[in-house]
Amino acid sequence: MTGQVRMLSATHLALEQYLLGVLRPDVFLYGPKGEGEEHGPELYGLSKYVVMERWEHEDIRTALYSETKSPGRVIDLEYLEIQGNWFGNQCLSPPLRDNRPGSALCFYWNQRKCLDMITEHEGERGQSYEYVTVTRFDFRWLAPHPPVDLLREVDAVWIPSGSDWEGGVNDRHAFMPRRFANVYLGAWSMVTGGEARDVMLDTLGSMKVNGYPGPNTECFLRARLVYHNIDIERFPSVAYLTCTQRVKSRWTQCYGTASNDAPGWLYKEEMEHAQRVAKCVRSSWSQKKMDDCKEDISHLYRGFR
Repeated sequence: MTGQVRMLSATHLALEQYLLGVLRPDVFLYGPKGEGEEHGPELYGLSKYVVMERWEHEDIRTALYSETKSPGRVIDLEYLEIQGNWFGNQCLSPPLRDNRPGSALCFYWNQRKCLDMITEHEGERGQSYEYVTVTRFDFRWLAPHPPVDLLREVDAVWIPSGSDWEGGVNDRHAFMPRRFANVYLGAWSMVTGGEARDVMLDTLGSMKVNGYPGPNTECFLRARLVYHNIDIERFPSVAYLTCTQRVKSRWTQCYGTASNDAPGWLYKEEMEHAQRVAKCVRSSWSQKKMDDCKEDISHLYRGFR
């Protein structure tokens, strides 16, 4: 679980009821530690599910260059030539030479750290997990997550509908068999291993990779899954990214709220879609609702972001 941890003050009740209460997971938390912070953030009711958490002072830029093979060629030539927020780096200190908007590299680092914690804990418990769920602190749930019994029959990564920006696939949340998690959470390894450009060219095509506006994080996720022949299935989304005027990404606006601390939304179409689906689902899922509550909103995500 990653994202805007400060949004837990607005999301924790629904998160506890509609996600944790349904899946009953072991929770792994990772995030940056702020200056002067002695301890991690307030976790509310999440704390009873947490088996491992790490809050660290990060130096992701140094890690990027030290872990990448031939960084001068791979990072400064190959990767920086490919446009798009898939390589957003303004979250680094300092950013890379193109000062590209976005926090993709920090996002990949966070996912790598989560995967490390899962693997470490599996070693301690002497058993691998059957499933892994990837989600965010700032996801506001309006209805329950589909239960495992409705998802286990299909060998795929289950991803909520919507937010398939510019031909990619929604990277907010996913439920998957454990063996797929190394790929889903493996963007950092693919980047530092020097494979990212070739994987995107092989799966997305040269026009997408070399053209404008270039791949985004959603496209890079799709490329990884397709490259490793991992199927993608969708369930109707019942959650959306929330924010406040005080707690939001520097690259986005927070809408639907007039005060600093009242929750709003980042993307109106995502919020409205989740509201419609939640009204259809109501308090519980069935196989019939998995079909009846679907909406085709693909037309909303063809434009540039």
